[in-house]
Amino acid sequence: MSKPHGVQLFLAPEVRSAVIKYMAKHDLDKEYACQQLLVKQLRTEQLLSPEAYELYLMRYGKTVSKEAEPIKLTATQLQAKQKQDELTRTFRRAADQWSIDHPAQKLGDKVVSWREYWITKASEHPENEGAQELLQKYVRPHA
Repeated sequence: MSKPHGVQLFLAPEVRSAVIKYMAKHDLDKEYACQQLLVKQLRTEQLLSPEAYELYLMRYGKTVSKEAEPIKLTATQLQAKQKQDELTRTFRRAADQWSIDHPAQKLGDKVVSWREYWITKASEHPENEGAQELLQKYVRPHA
C-alpha cells in the first residue's frame, strides 16, 4: 500500500452543511466523514475494488462516541472534581510564587514561614497533582 496523502478542501457552504449533517447522522468526526464520503463515491464509480472499499469503509467508520465516550459524573463527583481542580491550581500558584518573600502564615496554633506552610499543606494532599508537583520541585527535587 502506498503512503497516504493529505488534501485540503475548500467547501461551498451547501456542501459543508451537508458534510456536517453526515457527521451528525453517522457520529463521525470531520476527517472520517469526508474520507467515508469519498470512498463511497469512488466505489459507486467503480474506481475502488470491493476489497479496498470494505477495508477503507471499516477504517474510516470509527465513530466519535466509540473513540471518546464522555465520562458522566454525578453532582457529588463533579463537586469533588471541581474542588480538586481548584486545589491543584492553588498549589501551582504557590509553586509559581516560590521565589517571592511572603509574610509568615498561621498553621494551627503556630506561625510558620510561607514556604513551610505550603509544604505542610501539600503533604496533607498527596493525591493532588499540584501538591505532588510542588513537593517534587521544592522538597524532593531529585527523588
